[in-house]
Amino acid sequence: LPATPNIGSSFAGWSGACTNASGDCVVTMDAGKAVTATFTLNAINDPPIANAGPDQTVYVNSTVTLNGSASSDPDGDLPLTYGWARIGGPSVVFNNALSVTTFTAPGTPTVLTLTLTVTDTMGLASPPDTVVITVKDHYIYLPVVMRNYP
Repeated sequence: LPATPNIGSSFAGWSGACTNASGDCVVTMDAGKAVTATFTLNAINDPPIANAGPDQTVYVNSTVTLNGSASSDPDGDLPLTYGWARIGGPSVVFNNALSVTTFTAPGTPTVLTLTLTVTDTMGLASPPDTVVITVKDHYIYLPVVMRNYP
């Protein structure tokens, strides 16, 4: 007897009058005998979805908030674990394992590129989602004094 699982399941083993515990079952029919093939349903796990939030434009030395709390898992395999990574721009210090974390923008204009990857409780990681932080200078507007000259 062969054991052929359907898509989405796997063969777990034979029981009863089978002489082979795995693979095909061999039974000598010299009397009434019972054989059971056991199959297990494979868990289907879709990857979670990372959401690093929208791109941001901030001023030098200001507080930047990274917010990945809109990330989700279609299978409900929660809680998610978070992994932020800087992939471009100068180094900044923040807690990369939180869904929402902050850091201080660099003191000079620059562009930072960060990614967020989330992992579900089944150990499956999302594709990374990218957020770009543009750091710009403050503009100082001086008053203009206009005089009327004769």
